[in-house]
Amino acid sequence: MRCLPFLLMPTLMLTLIIGSATTLAAPDDLKGLKDLRPRYGNGWTGCGVGTTVRMKMTATRPGRVPFVQITTTTLKKIEKTKLTMEQLIENQLTDPRKQAVTVPPAGDAAFDEKQTIRKLENETINAGGRSWTCTRREITITGPKGKRIITEWISVSPLIRVKRLEKNFDAKGKSTGMTSTMLTKAPKVIKVGSKKLLCVGYKSISKNGDVEQRSENWSSRQMPGDFVSGEYRIYRKGKLTQTFVLKVLRFQVKSALQVK
Repeated sequence: MRCLPFLLMPTLMLTLIIGSATTLAAPDDLKGLKDLRPRYGNGWTGCGVGTTVRMKMTATRPGRVPFVQITTTTLKKIEKTKLTMEQLIENQLTDPRKQAVTVPPAGDAAFDEKQTIRKLENETINAGGRSWTCTRREITITGPKGKRIITEWISVSPLIRVKRLEKNFDAKGKSTGMTSTMLTKAPKVIKVGSKKLLCVGYKSISKNGDVEQRSENWSSRQMPGDFVSGEYRIYRKGKLTQTFVLKVLRFQVKSALQVK
């Protein structure tokens, strides 16, 4: 899940590994495809000033009226050390408001974190009813709040992120959770506004104490932020307490100019 959904969704400690029985496209259907990976980091790298994504979020709780929010994110400024975005937030409870968001131009590390990458041996992963020969890399991110170790499995041909495992530790080195994301569906053409995108489907489960989050989403590197749509279900002690459905309504990509 990438930059934009994290700006809208509550953050949970992530744990568990997802499997799936969903059948993927047959190998012949994947011939000619080259790169379906999400872009690393925030997913906006390479987009130009004026690039815009308009997203709808519907939050529901049992017995309550759904809460609907529309967030329009626009890339306003590109610098070597950061990207600055403006978000217009609209819902039925408050007046429209704007907020500024800054993110690193690339990579998984935040502004106060450092990132190192280590290449690992290749490995075969079973996902969605077929085997994928994958390269692996380990990303270690350290900062004042602790450390994250991310391992990614990328299929050799075509380039698809098959699995992502993240382990989290606090500043004292104590484990605080783990997340695993597994590819479940690929590829599929999804229409967003007037544009057709080639998308990859993923599932994940996250857990923080007695709170668990299960999610399914579609990703496309043709979309700024990579995120296309998804559903997030929040459980407390096994009982469903809240559901978030997010969907990009439309987007516009501007050509990137040289960074000053």
